[in-house]
Amino acid sequence: MLLSDPHGPHCLTIGTQELGRGGTVSLKQAFTGVLYDPNAQSESTLTYPAPAGRYTVIATFVYQDRQERTLGTVESRTSFVWQP
Repeated sequence: MLLSDPHGPHCLTIGTQELGRGGTVSLKQAFTGVLYDPNAQSESTLTYPAPAGRYTVIATFVYQDRQERTLGTVESRTSFVWQP
């Protein structure tokens, strides 16, 4: 089960953005209740309605220096309850 289309981009990205001290990054995407089957054999079986339940979203932020060397990664998780 995937929360995004396996045939599309695997993550949302805001691209490269220079942040000063105390800078923030914000990006939102609403869950629509559609899940994607990465093992689907045809386009007609690619999606299915999400059953009621608790889902977890994982957001990862990779930060680099000006020479594009990765300095670290920050990950945040949050859960939500889906009721169709």
